[in-house]
Amino acid sequence: MKTRNKNEGEWFRPEFIRLPRNGTRCPWSGLSRTTLNNLVLPSEANDRKPPVKSVSLRPRTGTRGSRLIVYDSLMSYLR
Repeated sequence: MKTRNKNEGEWFRPEFIRLPRNGTRCPWSGLSRTTLNNLVLPSEANDRKPPVKSVSLRPRTGTRGSRLIVYDSLMSYLR
């Protein structure tokens, strides 16, 4: 899915997407936050090898951060 850049009128595809807020769905894939977490985090369900790539942005001394999902990895998995 591509969106239109309001300033230039061009279409673009994001490199990364954030997890949606609790209770909402991802505007790019339509998947819930829980489903996306299951795809990007190591767990027993995926043999500790997540099928979708993601990165965590967190300060070295912090305990909280943001997880960004690699858009191309998610779309490849869904196809």
